[in-house]
Amino acid sequence: MIKTAAFMLCMIMLLVIIASSMGDPAGASYTASRPDLSVATTSIHWASYSDYTAGNLTVDFSMNNGGAGNAVGAQITGATATSGASVVTGLPLSVGDVAAGSSSAFSLVFNVPSGVSAFVTKLSGSAQDVTGMSYSYPVSPGDLVYANASTSPSRISVIDTASMTVIDELIDSTAPSGSSHRIQISPDGNYGWRGQGGTNGYVEVVDLNNGDQVQKWEVGSHNGPTMGNWTKGGHHYLFFPTGKDGGKINIFDVEAQTFVGAIPVGETPNHMWDTTPDGNTLWGTVGSGATSRAVSYDISSVHLGVIPTTKSAEITIGGSLHALSVDLVRPRVYVGSSNGGVNVIDTTTNTVIAWKAGGIATSHNFTPSPDGQYLLVGESSTYGCSSEVYADWPHDGTRGPVLWALNLETLQVDKYFETQAYAKAAPSHQTYTSDSSHLLMSTTGGMSAVFVIDPDTMALESIISLPGSNPHSIGIAGGSSGLGGTTY
Repeated sequence: MIKTAAFMLCMIMLLVIIASSMGDPAGASYTASRPDLSVATTSIHWASYSDYTAGNLTVDFSMNNGGAGNAVGAQITGATATSGASVVTGLPLSVGDVAAGSSSAFSLVFNVPSGVSAFVTKLSGSAQDVTGMSYSYPVSPGDLVYANASTSPSRISVIDTASMTVIDELIDSTAPSGSSHRIQISPDGNYGWRGQGGTNGYVEVVDLNNGDQVQKWEVGSHNGPTMGNWTKGGHHYLFFPTGKDGGKINIFDVEAQTFVGAIPVGETPNHMWDTTPDGNTLWGTVGSGATSRAVSYDISSVHLGVIPTTKSAEITIGGSLHALSVDLVRPRVYVGSSNGGVNVIDTTTNTVIAWKAGGIATSHNFTPSPDGQYLLVGESSTYGCSSEVYADWPHDGTRGPVLWALNLETLQVDKYFETQAYAKAAPSHQTYTSDSSHLLMSTTGGMSAVFVIDPDTMALESIISLPGSNPHSIGIAGGSSGLGGTTY
């Protein structure tokens, strides 16, 4: 078998990916459980002449643990290679325990075709922490949740959904206090989009690997972004409402990280905007009092540079409008109003077809379940309600706040989670984990924490205490409207 000179000299270029490193900031008041594992190549060689003639190349690696927790039973579970190369070593391969701050050596043998002088390999692995919790590597974007606090200093707490612990904290001491309302995570999990500074502020992109601001547009920001799970031309788009310039919706291309244009609203847009699953319509609310309205815009050609200038629909609701969500399955939009209910809009006729009255009155936000069966309704105040909403709820105005689970087939509340016993921490925003097995809820007032809830029973599983002030919003990579998680 003839080998190239470069091959005989072992000039093999290897890109080895097992985990992204995520360091712990000094002085952070939390415990990180996930071992922070990464891999480096230490040497490349032929173990014997027979291996050389057979094309079996040995690559020596070092598995490094840069975190604060020990890795137990680490192993390599997969290895892919380009240019026709393939792993010969049987997998999974045990690496053993890797103590915090130390490393362990292991080797893999790759069969490399004659004439190939370079190939790329990507490794995957697993390990446990000292409590027996299992982790996979590399870390998937959907494994991490980001809780965004709006008070000074502005901070993003990174939560590992495998262990439900805070593993990192990204702090921006220069951001205006109380301005970062919501955060949206790019589908690849690398960037967070936030509005800072209110109406006369700016939109920014934060690198979630180190907390650095990588983009900034001084176009005004009001309540933060809405991003659909849909794509147009292979790109996702973000919509930032703002009261600047008489009221508008700023549009950004997520993948290109560019400003696309602005929809002129003509008045200050309210808290929440959402897109239909097909990406053709943007819904939101404007106004207050008797003239408050739900409105929509045709965004089907935004990816072609066509920005809508007029509303497609205007539906009078009345009252103070805060929460809004598009149904994932049915042609509906849900709008929460201070007049005491959830307004159900049929988007085929653009009319209100139902009004869920009772205690669901001061809704801060709505979050649909990924299967489209439920609408989570976060109530931020203490109140009573009629038996029409939930028969067992007392009517004396002494209970709450609460997170309702409204069945969208029956428009009845099947279950709820009450925060009365937890310093009355009010439900703020929620997101589901990527496998929909857990619901994470950020809070305002009472406690600086994220609540982990079983979505099937609405029972509390755990409370993740956060350093600093209350997180207002919470987001996860993977999409919008409950499909893999979003911010509401």
